[in-house]
Amino acid sequence: MQLSVVMAVLLLAAQAWSFDLTRHSAPVPALSTGGVPKDAIPAMDHPEVLPAEQANHLSPDEQVMGVVIHGEARAYPIRALIDHEIVNDEIQGQPIAITY
Repeated sequence: MQLSVVMAVLLLAAQAWSFDLTRHSAPVPALSTGGVPKDAIPAMDHPEVLPAEQANHLSPDEQVMGVVIHGEARAYPIRALIDHEIVNDEIQGQPIAITY
């Protein structure tokens, strides 16, 4: 890819994601946009909540990310976080975001 095309792509990405590329310490050709575009991975909104004893679809060694707020615990399976990366949830009226 020619330098001018790389610079144009980076400047468009910078505008779309609201960051400033006018001051940089790395040479612009070394920068790349890589990865998926913004908003390409959908967040999981309002996940289904089950009591632990009913979560029989999870194996005993299932890896989860857990959170406890005001004594209420939730566990978010890592395999679900791999697909969504963000879970928007609410515990006792408190909105939370789980990120992976």
